[in-house]
Amino acid sequence: MLCVTVSHYQNDKLDHLITAIKNRYEDVEKQLASKYNISEALKLEERINQLEHRLASHETEVTPKLSELQDKIMTNTVLHSFVKESGISDEDLIKCVVQEEINKN
Repeated sequence: MLCVTVSHYQNDKLDHLITAIKNRYEDVEKQLASKYNISEALKLEERINQLEHRLASHETEVTPKLSELQDKIMTNTVLHSFVKESGISDEDLIKCVVQEEINKN
């Protein structure tokens, strides 16, 4: 009879433990469901994809412009070195730059 009582007590204890774990699991599931919304996650993922696409597009547009600017900088640096070596005065350089700006407009 003692074995049956101990066994019954252990079964009750296990049943109680299983019920407590089950309740805890259900609580965690409810908390996760309220924190994670699939439709919101999909919207955010789509937005991220759009931003990545736009970034790639801008990089494609900017790269040739940067190359062009680098070329101009190199040309201006070489021209500036040549002008300094050839002894052209600052006044003549200013006139040249002003004339170029006038011609652009």
